[in-house]
Amino acid sequence: TNMRNCGRHQCKRRCCDGESCPPCEEVCNRKLRCGNHRCPAPCHSGPCRPCPLSQTISCACGKSSYTLPCGAEAAAAAPRCVQQCLVPPTCRHAAAMKPHKCHFGPCPPCRFSCGTALPCGHTCRCSSCHDTPPPAVAAFQQPKPPKSQAAAAVAPSRKAAAAVEEQPPAALAAAAAKAMLAAGQAQQTCPACTASVQVQCVGQHVTQTLPCHSAKPFSCGQPCGRTLACCNHTCSKACHTVEGAAGSSSSAAAAAEGFKPQPCETCSRPCTNPRSCSHPCPKPCHPGGCELCQADCTIACHCGKTTLHFPCHEHQQITAAAAAAEGISSKQQQQGLVGKLCCVKPCHKQLPNCPHPCRALCHSGPCQNPEACSEEVTVRCSCRRLKQKWLCSQVQQALAAADSSGSGCYDGATALKLLPCDSGCTAMQQSKSEQQQQQSV
Repeated sequence: TNMRNCGRHQCKRRCCDGESCPPCEEVCNRKLRCGNHRCPAPCHSGPCRPCPLSQTISCACGKSSYTLPCGAEAAAAAPRCVQQCLVPPTCRHAAAMKPHKCHFGPCPPCRFSCGTALPCGHTCRCSSCHDTPPPAVAAFQQPKPPKSQAAAAVAPSRKAAAAVEEQPPAALAAAAAKAMLAAGQAQQTCPACTASVQVQCVGQHVTQTLPCHSAKPFSCGQPCGRTLACCNHTCSKACHTVEGAAGSSSSAAAAAEGFKPQPCETCSRPCTNPRSCSHPCPKPCHPGGCELCQADCTIACHCGKTTLHFPCHEHQQITAAAAAAEGISSKQQQQGLVGKLCCVKPCHKQLPNCPHPCRALCHSGPCQNPEACSEEVTVRCSCRRLKQKWLCSQVQQALAAADSSGSGCYDGATALKLLPCDSGCTAMQQSKSEQQQQQSV
């Protein structure tokens, strides 16, 4: 059996002399240099021709491409494209964003801060846009080796699906972005506002710095401290809202948080206002000054024989008037407040010059004109035989005349011998002397 001129296959003709063998009719089927396919040419001698297969490498939008020979798949790269990206921006800053070129993978992120006006009046403080980014364009993938002509034939039923799959990846991402915008799924709600807000407690005691989203009326728990109707004490209830209080938190906002307006407590303490006397005010705590003290007070009359009763405020007036009346005549005192201390009874104080009581009505100060006492006094002679009734004032005059010091005082315990003895007294004295002599004999 002779070998054909390819040097690989035997000649199948009978009685072949080996010199006139026909050309080899077998397929070469040697592996080509691309490493992906075998030579489809008739069997031949020498090296095979380069692989005739190639494929087109397109950009993401499909408008730029280049031909890649078979076997160079490992060195394939995405072609450069100067067309604008087909994927529309989906965030709220779309109008301000600059267009960018065609690309594989995700679109460049939005560089703007959010800045959206919030219902509270502040703007969103997020440093970057927080909306959902558009769907990413599929990443560039290294191409697979091209299929041979036999493998490239596909069934007619799969041609439509293959056409959809062959759409550029940028077109698929653009369609998904438009569907997202139509469904309202792109823009996301801003997070809770974190701007610092000064919030005062419902009772206006303390101020706290809170994030805006949690800024709401609160009770600090301290005693209320508002002045009660008595004007002397303050409310001891825990910090609360008062309807109509100046500068208080909005009643509607406070009520929404459970702080309904409530009145301050009613003062039930006893009155503690200082008074000029030692008696407490009988009324509960009240604004303004206390009424005149009506407590019962007692004081002795001028002569000290009777206890008089006066309201406390009048007692104070009388006491002060009595202290200020020193040096004023008794007649003037009787006409003023001091006169109320008169019990309308005889004084009965012992006069300073005699043993008799004062017969004048109860009065203040020393008894007036004690030398004019009108009481009757019995006076005798030195032997006590003679006696007469004199006025006390006469006795005082006689004693003053007889006393070298000029004092007319007497105590009533010593007999007053102010009458001169007469002839009868002398005769009586002589008679007594004779009787004594006769008795002694």
